[in-house]
Amino acid sequence: MKPQPLFIGGFSTSKWCYLPLAHYYHRIYRILDFAIVHPSPWYDIFGFNVWPFSVVQSNIDRCIDRKRPVVLIGHSLGGVYALLYMLRNSATITRVITIGTPVVDSPKNDYERIIYKFIEVSDAYAHYDEIRKSMFRFSSRIVTISSPHDTIAPPERCFVENGENYVVDLFPSRGINIAHVVIPFIPRTTQIVAKILSTTC
Repeated sequence: MKPQPLFIGGFSTSKWCYLPLAHYYHRIYRILDFAIVHPSPWYDIFGFNVWPFSVVQSNIDRCIDRKRPVVLIGHSLGGVYALLYMLRNSATITRVITIGTPVVDSPKNDYERIIYKFIEVSDAYAHYDEIRKSMFRFSSRIVTISSPHDTIAPPERCFVENGENYVVDLFPSRGINIAHVVIPFIPRTTQIVAKILSTTC
């Protein structure tokens, strides 16, 4: 049975940013139900994930077809939501793919501390300890994709021990971390995702 892929976007992007990605999967890989989960009502208006995990969970619940294998794909903060959802609904989720999602430590610099402080209202990172302590039980179901050029989420912060970890080559960037923004869209990332989906049943 074909899996149901559900994509959860990152903190500072709205669903409109990811629509080309859905179209790409439809066109290239014939994944006709590559759905973009709407984490919160504010997501479309302001482009921010600023709701508690309980709200995000209810939105994921509404999208899931429980008769099929479900693969959650999360970019950045969306990967935190995806991992947390799997930990609490392990019987429902077959795989989780995180893209540019740091899961192993806390903010590294003042810029990150400001960003993390702002998204505390979403409460996703408040569950980091739970994720770190529990995800080893499900590491064989976790796929990570990261880039050494992504200074927010380099490989050493994204790797999951005993998980399936991929490193994709991007480009160094200065100032705004473009690598972190574009990593879901590059061909190598979409190829990895498509491969995982094609071998999940």
